[in-house]
Amino acid sequence: MCFHEIEVISIRGRVALAVTCMIEVCKQWEVHSVKMKAFLSHFQDFTLARQLDRWDNEMRMYLPEEDSVGTYASEFGFDHLSLDKQRVIYEMIDALYEVSQGNLYIGFKNENTLEPLREMIKIMNENKINIPPIHPFKKSRITEAGGWGFAIQYKEFIDK
Repeated sequence: MCFHEIEVISIRGRVALAVTCMIEVCKQWEVHSVKMKAFLSHFQDFTLARQLDRWDNEMRMYLPEEDSVGTYASEFGFDHLSLDKQRVIYEMIDALYEVSQGNLYIGFKNENTLEPLREMIKIMNENKINIPPIHPFKKSRITEAGGWGFAIQYKEFIDK
């Protein structure tokens, strides 16, 4: 996968790809907690959300008050993993958050969502985690709706 392939994907498409990457990490490393599933489900809702400030406020309720690897591991149910894997998931959650927040309260800037998504893909490569196919996420293009892409259901990105 070449990084330039994701440049044509809209913000909504990038969030969909980022959450799909996170789901793949959880699947491969057997992280199946109720809280993690609910958290990732909320990110899936981003692709259809029309009131993103409301979506953001609801998403923040999932985040632990203490910003540490141990707290996240305990609250999101990945504390059974090695410390190295806990750090990876913590970094992936941080990057996922950045992809969703990159342009939320400012004008569109491509790099704000592109860089954290690239970081997620890099982390997955380094840890030999399968990267989802990029093609389905190109359905939502950066040329649509001022870079945001049109609101569509998350499942439209992953249904074959």
